[in-house]
Amino acid sequence: MALITKKEYNRDLSWLRFNHRVLQEAADDRNPLVERLKFLAIFSSNLDEFFKVRVSEIRKIKELDKPLRKKLITKPNRLLAKIKTQVDLQQKEFGKIFYTILLPALEKEDIFFKNIHELNDEDLAFAKAYYKKVKHLFEPMTDKAQTFIENEALYLVGHLKDDALIWVKISGNTSRFLEIPTSDKSSCIIFIDDILKLHLKEEFQTDFYSIKISRDAELYIDNEYSGDLLEKIKEALPNRITGQVTRTLIDELMPHKLLKAVEKELDINETDIIKGGAYHNFKDFFGFPKLGNKNLYFKDLPPVKHKELKSIENIFKAIDEKDQLLCFPYDSYDSVLNFIETAAVDPFVTSIKITLYRVSNDSTVAQALVKAAQNGKDVFVFIETKARFDEANNIKWGKTIRRKWC
Repeated sequence: MALITKKEYNRDLSWLRFNHRVLQEAADDRNPLVERLKFLAIFSSNLDEFFKVRVSEIRKIKELDKPLRKKLITKPNRLLAKIKTQVDLQQKEFGKIFYTILLPALEKEDIFFKNIHELNDEDLAFAKAYYKKVKHLFEPMTDKAQTFIENEALYLVGHLKDDALIWVKISGNTSRFLEIPTSDKSSCIIFIDDILKLHLKEEFQTDFYSIKISRDAELYIDNEYSGDLLEKIKEALPNRITGQVTRTLIDELMPHKLLKAVEKELDINETDIIKGGAYHNFKDFFGFPKLGNKNLYFKDLPPVKHKELKSIENIFKAIDEKDQLLCFPYDSYDSVLNFIETAAVDPFVTSIKITLYRVSNDSTVAQALVKAAQNGKDVFVFIETKARFDEANNIKWGKTIRRKWC
């Protein structure tokens, strides 16, 4: 069956169309300028998960026996080729939006992105001082046996004279953007990638290029209906760290010789390669410094405090008096948190039953449930242990609540 018919359109290609609409939001000048950078961040983050999850599933189909594979609607090789074609086109459009639309528009607002070649002597001295300060965060790796390229981490890679590769991970412990001091009210930003490339080249006498890989994030639990599913998930989680490479995003200017050396060291081939610009991990723009005037941002729309519940001492009394209506996300969620926290200590509450899907690391709800269990209440919590990428957190809270109740 064709991937595209009059009645059907492949779900993975359809998903890429959805993500393309996010990219269109970045190009739409009706959106505030800095928020358009964040749409690039959303696009980048979405695409990362697409390769970790959906492309991984397609690759697994390729491992089926050929007779069985021929009976399937999905033709994995053909589908992967179409995905690569679409992603390549979107990456080019992504670069065009950033370089030819957003950067010139930011300059009109006195926000300048500069590369290392555009800095004057004073700026270079500032950048060098910054490099010395953070150098310990960027340890080069040259030992092939001990080099492991982490999932979704950003690296710089270079080729040494002995043909060995040198890898430098751009640490997440520092901001991706450095503000260069200016003599006026303008803002000057430089990617720390450029500062690292300059000083690493001086130290190792080779050029460095950006690279990022995505790894298979599926847990592949053979049988979910027998044995202890919780233990199976716990045992499978470490496999996510070392999963098969599903995408390698590289600087399109990376020399052919270096690219071939990278392919060999990572055990990948041309179908795994996506060519992008000099900068990857645009999801770091979620943490872009707040610059310029308020017109560059969406108007802040904080949740509304419920006029009757916001100052009530006991939410149960308010509910006894009459029904209370909350509309999310417009109303503040504080009233729900207050409800659960009150239930945890109310002497007339004997039992709490709740379903939790994704639980944050410092969840107010989970803490209230722990308190309820400590107060002797019958606490029944159904936690989704298979909530993708939140499995470990959910398991942690499930164990904590069970331990406090028992």
